[in-house]
Amino acid sequence: MKTVVADAAGNWTASFDFIEYPFITATARDSRNNTSELSPAKAIMPTTLDFFFPPNLCLGQPVTFDNTTTTCPGNFTFQWDFGDGSAVSNSGTHTYTAPGSYMVTLTMLPSIYCKIYKITKPILIKNCCSPCKPLDFEIQAVCVNDTATFVNTSMCPGNPNFVWNFGDGSAQSSTGVHIYTVAGTYTVKLIIYGSP
Repeated sequence: MKTVVADAAGNWTASFDFIEYPFITATARDSRNNTSELSPAKAIMPTTLDFFFPPNLCLGQPVTFDNTTTTCPGNFTFQWDFGDGSAVSNSGTHTYTAPGSYMVTLTMLPSIYCKIYKITKPILIKNCCSPCKPLDFEIQAVCVNDTATFVNTSMCPGNPNFVWNFGDGSAQSSTGVHIYTVAGTYTVKLIIYGSP
């Protein structure tokens, strides 16, 4: 792995950028190329590539991946592939745009000993019922054939999908704008979709 030269007193130091194995041994070689017996194996802390992320992940919420890799000092960078077709990133934070199961890969660069080091874990992103506090809207008085504009005042994290039901038999709408053609009292519903 490495060759070092001892000083006049026989002292030497070896630094390693990357350790793959849990033990290391050393062999001394003199000027005539004679070698000593192998030194006893010394336990070391090998490089461990790993990451974690929170459980119960919901669509539209940023996911922070915690890189818990332990390695010897060195010039290493890390790249994330979030498994959803988005570009590879140096940042460990990502927001998924569709529910589903994805394979997330953390890669350590540059390659060491002609080997690329990476770890892959599955992640599940679900459609969740958003904890809106509260789910609410406002409307001003409106006349027949005027445009009614409903203002969604819901406080919801992420980007949930809202649907309006205007109570007059018309199709549901993703916008809070509607024209009533018959005078009357209508029950308007603001619906947020999720699972369950």
